[in-house]
Amino acid sequence: MWNRDQIAEGISLTESALRSRRFGAYTLQADIAAVHAESSSTASTDWRQITLLEQNQVSVARGSGGAARLLQQHRANEVTFFWSSV
Repeated sequence: MWNRDQIAEGISLTESALRSRRFGAYTLQADIAAVHAESSSTASTDWRQITLLEQNQVSVARGSGGAARLLQQHRANEVTFFWSSV
C-alpha cells in the first residue's frame, strides 16, 4: 500500500536535515512522520520518541503563539488515540 522506496528516501532526507543541526518545525514534523512510517502497527510505534519530538516541536513553535497551542492539541489527540487502541 505504501511506497517503501519513497518512505526510505524521505527518512534519509529527514536524517540528513537533523544531522545539519539547522532545522525547524517542518523537520520535526517529517521526523514524526518517519517514526509513524517505520512502524508496522500502532502497537509497534515508538510513542516515546514521538512524544519527545512533539515536545521539541512545541518548543520551536512557542514563538509563533497559536502554533504551539495547536501542536499541544495534536499531541493530546495522538495520546488519546494511542491509549484507546491498546
